[in-house]
Amino acid sequence: MSKIFNADALVNESRVVKLYGKEHPVIDMTVHSYLETMKLAKELENVDAKDEKTHVSVLVRSILLAVPTLTEEELQKVNLTQLSGISSFIRNDLPEELKHALEGEEEQTPSAPVSGDNVSKN
Repeated sequence: MSKIFNADALVNESRVVKLYGKEHPVIDMTVHSYLETMKLAKELENVDAKDEKTHVSVLVRSILLAVPTLTEEELQKVNLTQLSGISSFIRNDLPEELKHALEGEEEQTPSAPVSGDNVSKN
């Protein structure tokens, strides 16, 4: 009898960001998105802490890697609390003061895995 390693069992539960009434699936971090995120982190190392424009730009690009159905234009319209909240939610690090924005935590059931395979590779 063959042994089978079920890599599909390692996929996280589905998560969704709701913005402007539309639901956007958060994809699990793929190798591609991990490497891109590391590039963004490296980019921030060389940026002056007071350069808010670059920090926000990097934050937006990192969100777009995890939530590819969002657009940069949509994220440019949110307030900083929303932007920070989306970023924290994606990292599974939502601060206590923003947890009131979670919906359906009890009703969530794992669904079909969402992968980054259909995401365009810039």
